[in-house]
Amino acid sequence: ITYDVVIIGSGCGGGVSAATLANAGYKVIILEKGPFVSPYDMTNLESDMFDQLYEQSSLLTTDDGNVMILAGSGLGGGSAINWGCCIETPDEVRREWADAHGLENFRPVGGGVQ
Repeated sequence: ITYDVVIIGSGCGGGVSAATLANAGYKVIILEKGPFVSPYDMTNLESDMFDQLYEQSSLLTTDDGNVMILAGSGLGGGSAINWGCCIETPDEVRREWADAHGLENFRPVGGGVQ
């Protein structure tokens, strides 16, 4: 089997890179060391999912042990865990950012979250 590109990791960066390269005509393979966890096997309880979705069961630390690192490890990488933080910012908050801090690019243009 021959590939033009090997992508290490299936998270957001790996997935987008693989799709972009494949659409450009390259033969791409994605390697993922973490497991596939079916949505049917997810309990939505952190205590249950640490072993299945996090690097070293969520016990990954720096070499000196001073910093804990929560790193996703599985099909989809960290995006399989962090997708829930991708909710739309409410219009009232965006208005406050624009009014109080001059961040006009964040001002809602209508139809946003109330």
